[in-house]
Amino acid sequence: MRAGLISVVFSSLLAMGAVAQSSVIQFATYHQTVFEDDGTIEISVVRTGSLSGSASVDYDTTGGSTHAAGDYIPASGTLTFGNDESEKTISLTLIDDDTTNATPARTIEIVLSNHVYSSPGQYYAFYLEIKDDEPPPPPLTFSYDDLTHDEGDGVVHTYFTINLNRPHTETIYAGFKTYSSPAGYNGARALTSTAIVFPPGITSVQIPLEVRGNDTYDGSATKSFHFSIQPGLVPIVAPDFDIILTEDDPEATVSIARVRTGSGTGCAD
Repeated sequence: MRAGLISVVFSSLLAMGAVAQSSVIQFATYHQTVFEDDGTIEISVVRTGSLSGSASVDYDTTGGSTHAAGDYIPASGTLTFGNDESEKTISLTLIDDDTTNATPARTIEIVLSNHVYSSPGQYYAFYLEIKDDEPPPPPLTFSYDDLTHDEGDGVVHTYFTINLNRPHTETIYAGFKTYSSPAGYNGARALTSTAIVFPPGITSVQIPLEVRGNDTYDGSATKSFHFSIQPGLVPIVAPDFDIILTEDDPEATVSIARVRTGSGTGCAD
């Protein structure tokens, strides 16, 4: 009598999933790629091993490189598998922002947790990669205002403007410096060494420039100084370029006077 009662209780608990069993709940795969205009995505969660009794698991969109409410609607909840049920789906709604994002491919991470009457499998986390449906923007390029400046006398502090060809959505950093041509030029010079910072949406910044002129003729009508830009994390088309200092001092001249000497008709030049 007592042995029979224990057998009945044990069978009932097993049917309810209240004892340890070999049921595993995990994602059907660990990765999927979609486009942001795909609307609502169905993500499969599967139960393998023993399907006896009920089992459940929680899910949550917890991480990734994308932004909730900007790229998708956050989702969380509990999936409950009934007796002999082997598959459930998570619905995730994407948001098409109709703009080209700074990062053309972003990810959403969905994690399973709190397994009840089951254990986690290999695919307890799922990564959904979202790609832009808009064409990529043209590459960022630099352009410059007029880079011709009078040499002047002494030290003059001035500015010139550097431009980006289009708006952007992230901060852009680059290094900036000058060096003279020819190297070690001792006459007039243009000097600067600074960091360039374009905050999001800003397309023009001013760069300080120190012009050191003199009051002597340096042997050429113009002097070329190369500017070198080292792009930061954001790829930028940024070739070297020149600033021209215009010579404003006259070239020295030498004149020879004719001098008449003595009383004779001879002369010395």
